[in-house]
Amino acid sequence: MIAEAPVERPAHWHPAATSHDNNEQLKSLFWFHRQIDAGMLQEYDGRYIAILGEQVVDSDADPKVLCKRVDAKYGLEANVLVKGLVPVPNWK
Repeated sequence: MIAEAPVERPAHWHPAATSHDNNEQLKSLFWFHRQIDAGMLQEYDGRYIAILGEQVVDSDADPKVLCKRVDAKYGLEANVLVKGLVPVPNWK
């Protein structure tokens, strides 16, 4: 019998999101868009942000750096994090 080698996953790998995770992400995504529409995220203009629930938990100009830092800090909870870019208004 041939033994199968264990599957190596990247350090930032997380199990598939559950339906609960998806619901939490959707709630955060709606909050994100409401905050942008209300002009409440101006301090993050042009930056990538990570949102957990209804709170910005981290931001960075580089999305890869942000993802690495957030994955390291939040582990499995990263399945419910929403990451997005805060647009810079045209008038700036």
